[in-house]
Amino acid sequence: MPLHFSYWIKNGSVLISQRFISTILYAITSLVFANFLSKEDFGTYKYIFAIIGILNVLTLPDIGTALIQSIARNQTPPLGIIFEKKLKRSLLASIACIFLSGFFLLKNNSILGISFLILTFFLPLYNAFSIYDALLQGKKLFIRSYRYSLFVEFTCNIILILTVILSHKIPIILLVFFASYTVLRAIFFIKTLKEFPTNNTDGNEVINYGKHLNIMRILATVSSYADEIITFHFLGAPSLAIYAIVTAIPEQIKSILGTLYTLAFPKFSEAQEIDIRKNMKTITLFFFLIGIFFIGLYILTAPYIFKVFFSNYMDIVFLSQLFAISMLNIAFTPVELFLKSKKKVKELYLINIITSIFQIFTITLFIIYYGLIGLVISRIMCRFLSGILCYYFYQKTRHHEITVFSEALT
Repeated sequence: MPLHFSYWIKNGSVLISQRFISTILYAITSLVFANFLSKEDFGTYKYIFAIIGILNVLTLPDIGTALIQSIARNQTPPLGIIFEKKLKRSLLASIACIFLSGFFLLKNNSILGISFLILTFFLPLYNAFSIYDALLQGKKLFIRSYRYSLFVEFTCNIILILTVILSHKIPIILLVFFASYTVLRAIFFIKTLKEFPTNNTDGNEVINYGKHLNIMRILATVSSYADEIITFHFLGAPSLAIYAIVTAIPEQIKSILGTLYTLAFPKFSEAQEIDIRKNMKTITLFFFLIGIFFIGLYILTAPYIFKVFFSNYMDIVFLSQLFAISMLNIAFTPVELFLKSKKKVKELYLINIITSIFQIFTITLFIIYYGLIGLVISRIMCRFLSGILCYYFYQKTRHHEITVFSEALT
């Protein structure tokens, strides 16, 4: 599986430009939140989204990955059936929101209570309508995916910014955010559904593989939001707001680099394992050098970025620079792609379980004893552990394949 630089340049430039514009929008939005909301309100807003992130495991989020993998093998299941399954599963998230709303209202926390009541209606539709983008990516229609996503993000972020400026109330901000995203995603879902025919596959393989990916990610998802939830409960909402600023730009750069994952996954899915392994060193070096470049660039420019956008947070520049080191785990992306695209389910389960338990444990311990700097260090450790485990199981499956091949010859 050669690199095919023309493929990467043509589609990569489109996706990277989309992510770059998204990063600019995110920076502007973060700037508005940091200046128009108190640290208490901003921290509460981030806490709500951390819980939403965990509730998303109930909405079959990884069915999109399974759909991309299926389409790359020329099997396009009915999008309507995939949507229906995803929507039905998402109702579990609505039930959870009802319980959370009742819990917080009983605790006399009207902000959180009303917020989760709003999410009861919007969360299933918000997630289910997004499935159209997986179909576009699976068909390598990256430019169309870019146009749709950019339009949705730009429109919704402008609406969100205006809402934050005009109203400082968290429930209203959430209502506007989810309503705008849901409506626009629904429009593009219907458009995509009408445009692309499907073949005779019933979608069961996609749904089953998506469930596998989803189950193995439950612990990983909980652990990925554990930092924000534990910070909120142990250090308070203002500390969570500070942590959000620390990670804001590095996470957006990581999102930009995520375009490489988007581009590579269909290519890995359609390629033979032997071809991928033959080119793995070259691909890994490519990812590693990109990671080094962006880390160095951010460390050098972070003081100026904070001075312009977050002048009230200049004392946490070092923490943000330190957190940027975690982006180097992009070097392990190719081996992770290999395991996912070739459905190494057992190995993926083990990686997610080990990493998730380690992350929850270290984050809790480091926050209690060392505060925010401990949290940043634990995040770096966890990301590298995940990458190292991916590499270990990649090598292990290789040795297993060689053994099986040798036994077949004897």
